[in-house]
Amino acid sequence: LQPKFIDFVNRSSGGMSGISRKRFKEDDFINASINYLDISEQRRISQRLSLNKETLGSLSSETDLQSSLLRNLRQSILQEAIEGKLTGTWRKKNPVRKGDPEYDAAALLENIKIEKQKMIAKGKIRKDKPLAQIKSEEVPFVLPAGWVCIRLGDILRISSGDGLIAKDMSKIGTIPVFGGNGINGYHDKSNVNKPTIVIGRVGALCGSIHLTPSQAWVTDN
Repeated sequence: LQPKFIDFVNRSSGGMSGISRKRFKEDDFINASINYLDISEQRRISQRLSLNKETLGSLSSETDLQSSLLRNLRQSILQEAIEGKLTGTWRKKNPVRKGDPEYDAAALLENIKIEKQKMIAKGKIRKDKPLAQIKSEEVPFVLPAGWVCIRLGDILRISSGDGLIAKDMSKIGTIPVFGGNGINGYHDKSNVNKPTIVIGRVGALCGSIHLTPSQAWVTDN
């Protein structure tokens, strides 16, 4: 069809106010010659297109199936990890050593509490309200030896970063500036001095998660 289109354009004429505006006359269409396929050839093309459509449909269905299986596999692996089933063999070889934070979660949690108390005493963080005790019916499965069930707020605290717009960033800075979507510039100062989990709270990628290096500037996004 493209050569025929070019032929029509070449045979058209007209112009208006310096702007090229082509016109086609009725005879240009009526007298034009085109390639016409006999009915058997049309049927063969139709059949081929139909087969291609079925093939594409099958491929699409197979892709959807594989995506679904992959999602289920990820969920299964995550569930087994949460229940400690992925490390069962390792834990048999490395039984819980009471009081050792590397093996005993209760000891690790106690260390975290001591560290938080020190930070509160120095005025680095505020004292949080005590969280509700976890009831036995809230624990969804039998915990492996050395594990404990806690509130997420027992081991982390969430706070907003500090505002920093692009024009205020240092042109020669090398410290990454994290916004809601990740690194969006560099600065010569930092407001975090250890690897920090950053969660985007606004924008199209709200909820996206990043891990900063030891020094970074985290904005209020």
